Amino acid sequence: MKYMKTKYALAVGVLTLAISSATAQETLEFEGPESARIYVLEGDFRQSATMAMYGGTWDVQTDMQSTMEVHSGAMTSAGQMVISGSGVVNGIDMMMNTDMSFAMKAVAKQAGAAVRWSGNAAMSGPMVIQASGYPSLTASVSGIGTYRNITLDPSTGEQTGSRSYRATAVTTDGQRIPLQQPATVMTFPRPTIYASEGEWREVAGDWSTNIEANVYSNGKITGLGELTVGDPEDPYANVDQNVKGKINSKTGVVSLSGSGATKGTSKVKITLNYVNATGDTIDGKSSVNAYAQKRKF
Repeated sequence: MKYMKTKYALAVGVLTLAISSATAQETLEFEGPESARIYVLEGDFRQSATMAMYGGTWDVQTDMQSTMEVHSGAMTSAGQMVISGSGVVNGIDMMMNTDMSFAMKAVAKQAGAAVRWSGNAAMSGPMVIQASGYPSLTASVSGIGTYRNITLDPSTGEQTGSRSYRATAVTTDGQRIPLQQPATVMTFPRPTIYASEGEWREVAGDWSTNIEANVYSNGKITGLGELTVGDPEDPYANVDQNVKGKINSKTGVVSLSGSGATKGTSKVKITLNYVNATGDTIDGKSSVNAYAQKRKF
């Protein structure tokens, strides 16, 4: 059994009726199994972390809002990042504190049983620099941060991958200080308000579908469905789908396929193959496709 529940079975008996019009209207509900999760990185994200840079340890406070497109996996994020710490820059011991705004665009893709994303973030903001033996300086910083293969671990909520950046700090007296971090493997810890209401939600990977089907006497099935990704009470997406399929009168196997009802959601798909009498899915013959992830079950 693969988490199948039906209000009404798509009854084989209707196939014996000798009429050409729709013989029954049935409702099918299906909850995604543990083996086929769809992960969404979306919401308000707040996090405290540390990172090694310039020979020192730096505190990083992040507050951002992220969205993820259901049809493509494209991600857009914007927010603030406060970084403070000390290290050696251009051979000089320095303490720095910066409060930068950033805007990031990234693309997610399937990575085994999880999800991985890569992208670039434009960063800018004020910085205070205290170099050893020099008076403090105020500067304006701008640059690009690059994130590569940031992979979610659903069991912990952590994301691990490569981060680098190139930036320039321009002081009020016109000095230009290059700042850069080579590609460094980092782990972004579970957000501190991971499961708070209205904030970054649990990446449980839940999804479900509800299908209103017309069953015809020749075994043909047509109808409308709705694929829900996330908690039905507070979903990431509800996608209307056109559904078609058939029921095999000899084997009792129901085959259904649904795809997004609009051009913008046409890549959001579901395929179900299951035994009508029991609701058991046939291993490896069903799938769901959303947020640039395709899961077979």
